[in-house]
Amino acid sequence: MRRPKTQIYMIPNMGMSVDVFEGLVVTNKDFKQWYLPWFTPSDGETLESYAAKMLARVKHPKEGCILLGLGFGGILAQEMSKLANFKKIVIVSSYKSIYELSPQMKRIIVAQQFELIANKLLNNEDIRIEFLFGKTGLKNKDRFLRYFYNFDKVFFKWAIIEMLSWRQSEPIYGILHIQGALDGVLPINNIKNCIVVPNGTHALIPLKSTWFNEHLLNLIQGNPLQYNYEER
Repeated sequence: MRRPKTQIYMIPNMGMSVDVFEGLVVTNKDFKQWYLPWFTPSDGETLESYAAKMLARVKHPKEGCILLGLGFGGILAQEMSKLANFKKIVIVSSYKSIYELSPQMKRIIVAQQFELIANKLLNNEDIRIEFLFGKTGLKNKDRFLRYFYNFDKVFFKWAIIEMLSWRQSEPIYGILHIQGALDGVLPINNIKNCIVVPNGTHALIPLKSTWFNEHLLNLIQGNPLQYNYEER
């Protein structure tokens, strides 16, 4: 009897549509990809409550599923993993604990000016694009703006505040973390135990989809990369 496919559910970065994964194709005879788009949170919604609602949208047995989260989607994937047992959690261009943040991000958190930061990002498109994609984002702005065709300002403000309020101090065991070597938003020198994508920036999925198509499934299955790489 043919074994069932492993289902890979993908969560985009903060406020983006699932089109950010347009170049990533991992469906084959053993795997099938699905998407978990964002939805507007309720008034006063906590990240834990939101994670539970998103979990309900996973239509397959959790033990046989893989969650892949990009950016803030990686944070949500980690929160969902606290509520159910998944086969594997993959985070991309994200972080596993507050200790992996850049000094600049840590200063923002210490200042506790979350709403001020959220409003600044909402009101300035260029700053928002740079925050979500790094400086590479401004060079590819016209392309990346397509990922916000149905931009939800309520969700985005909520997500910024929840991200800055996230206080994960210890990484969750067993996460597969993939990060760009040239990530300027979450610099690699602050991050431990990750697979490093050469020349990858914070816009890792849209600009390095070929790398993911070649290596992601091998990494998920526990196989090493087929070239020398730096593992931190």
